Amino acid sequence: MEPDDLTKEQAKEVCTVIERHQLYLLRLRTRMEECDFHPNDQLHLRVCKAFDAVMELRMAFHYLACDGAGRKSKPPSGGADQAAEKSPDESSIPARERMRRVAE
Repeated sequence: MEPDDLTKEQAKEVCTVIERHQLYLLRLRTRMEECDFHPNDQLHLRVCKAFDAVMELRMAFHYLACDGAGRKSKPPSGGADQAAEKSPDESSIPARERMRRVAE
């Protein structure tokens, strides 16, 4: 499975879930700063790093949910080339079904 296998709706759902976690980390970081955590404190730095990583992840899903942004352009022929790329040992569960389960 590749990112382009996701529908825009699936990408939006995942983005929404990730956004909640990002907002939690923002509140945590803000609270730590209000409680005078030292800017170089290891815990504070890890929260900042986690926030940045979640932001980057959310933006990746956001771009997948947009028209044209974040997606590879697909070759016009499609059919035979795409079937050849799939390995025979892939799970029998369709990729979209697996992502739907992750998003729930």
